[in-house]
Amino acid sequence: ETLGYSVSCSARRTNGIMGFTVCVTTASATPLHVDRRVAAFLRKFLRSVGRMGRASFSANLAAAVANTLRDDHNLAEEVQRVAGEIASRQYVWDRAEQQAAAMRGIEQSEFCGWAKRTLLGEGRRALCVHAHEGSLTPEQAASQPVPNGAVNVPHEGAGQFRAKLQVYRQVERAMPAVQVQGQ
Repeated sequence: ETLGYSVSCSARRTNGIMGFTVCVTTASATPLHVDRRVAAFLRKFLRSVGRMGRASFSANLAAAVANTLRDDHNLAEEVQRVAGEIASRQYVWDRAEQQAAAMRGIEQSEFCGWAKRTLLGEGRRALCVHAHEGSLTPEQAASQPVPNGAVNVPHEGAGQFRAKLQVYRQVERAMPAVQVQGQ
């Protein structure tokens, strides 16, 4: 099935909160259809991870750990990583090492259970954004079928919608003391 002309998924960290993004750019599929197909993809993916042999899971996990620990390729990547820690006021300079250590300690069944609860479970938190760049009138956009629990928020009503949201505050840490070598 061709769901859209651009489909991708990736892990992300925004303001200290880990997330998983599925991005679908389509001119024909409705939000409800996209949501159902993404859920079907995730179910199929998690089944394949659950059925994966122990050696195959270990090899994939080792590759993910190596990717997490890869060196910055250039100064711009290093600046982006450090600036992210400063902007979030978390100052976890060894975040990659901490994540790698946690990844190394996870079992296949534990990962599958966590992923199923987090990505597909009843209590999952999801944000689905469906933007219609002039292709639909406000009336047409409002009449599109949407996933259960979803809310149509017209652009002009976004402020009222945001005011009702429950916000999770990130933990801020004091900036660690800097030691200068040779002093």
